[in-house]
Amino acid sequence: MSADTPGPASPPHRPSSAGRLRRRSVLWALVLVPVWLGAWMVPLSTEHGTACVMVDAVCGAVWPEGTLPFSLATVVLACCAVLLTPDRGARTALVRRVAYRAQLLFSCVAVLWVLTWAF
Repeated sequence: MSADTPGPASPPHRPSSAGRLRRRSVLWALVLVPVWLGAWMVPLSTEHGTACVMVDAVCGAVWPEGTLPFSLATVVLACCAVLLTPDRGARTALVRRVAYRAQLLFSCVAVLWVLTWAF
């Protein structure tokens, strides 16, 4: 075999599942901000939602007090857990997956809180 003879092709580099999960976690954390802000258009476009802002009526009573700050803090902590959990095997992969799912769940709770604020 000479130096000019091509050898077997090396497989393309695939990012690890930990890397993909980290990228998804950061992406969803960044997407949450504009989605959350955009979700405010729904309750504020209703007559009751506008009255909540203008007249200071009781709004947001659907969810228990402190749901929104808890949800947003959990999203931040879960994103940090996904990013900072080392890639050391099945146990840490499970921790990363659970943290990612918690991040998505509490992101949905934060958006639903906004959507149901004026009801």
